[in-house]
Amino acid sequence: IGVMNFSRTPSSEPFSQKDLVRAESVARHIALAVENARLFDQAAQAVTESKRLQTHLHEVLQHLGVAILVVDGQERITEVNREALKMLGREAGDHEYKGLLAAVLQALHEANEGGQLRRRFQDEKSSRSWSISCTPLTSGGATAAIEEITEHEIAERNIARLNRLAEIGQMTAAIAHEIRNPLASMSGSIQVLREHRRRYADCRDHPARVVLCEGA
Repeated sequence: IGVMNFSRTPSSEPFSQKDLVRAESVARHIALAVENARLFDQAAQAVTESKRLQTHLHEVLQHLGVAILVVDGQERITEVNREALKMLGREAGDHEYKGLLAAVLQALHEANEGGQLRRRFQDEKSSRSWSISCTPLTSGGATAAIEEITEHEIAERNIARLNRLAEIGQMTAAIAHEIRNPLASMSGSIQVLREHRRRYADCRDHPARVVLCEGA
C-alpha cells in the first residue's frame, strides 16, 4: 500500500530495538485501518450495485407484458408488477379473476413445496384462458408468470379448422376425379348410341337406304 518512514536528526540517538517494535505496531494499526477502509468501500460499492440491479430488475418486471407474482417461503406476496395488479387487482371483483387468483395461489403453493409446474386455467363463463408458469426460488418461495392465451387458442382452433377444410377439399377433389373417369366413358357411349339412333332413323325415313343402313 505504501511506505512509512521514521527519521531522526544526526545528533539524536539511533533507533533502538524497542523503537522498531513500536514502529511496527504503529504500522500494523495503520495497515489495519487502511484495509478496513478498503473493505468498507468495497461493501458500499457492492450495496450500491445491488440496489442498482434491484431497481433495474424492478423496472424490467414492471414493464413486462406478462403478470408476475413473487412469494416468499411463507407464501406471502413480496413482489407484483403492473400487469399482475391490472389482471388480479383492479378487476378482482370479477368472477373469472377470483378463479384465476385461486388457481395462481394454488400453483405457487405447489411450486413453493418444490417443483416447477405449468398449467392452464379457463373460465367457463367467459371462455377466456390463461397460462400459469411457476418456478421455485433457491432462497425459498416461488415466482408465477400469468399470461392470457385466449387469442392464441382461438388462432390454433381456426388453423385446425382450416386444415380440416383443406383435407376435406383434397378428399372431395379425389372423389370427383374418380367419378369423372367413368362418367366420361358413359358420356362417350351415350354419344355413340345417339349417333347410331340418328342414323337408323334416317334409314327408316328413306327405305332405299335400309339395306345400306343394315349393312352398316
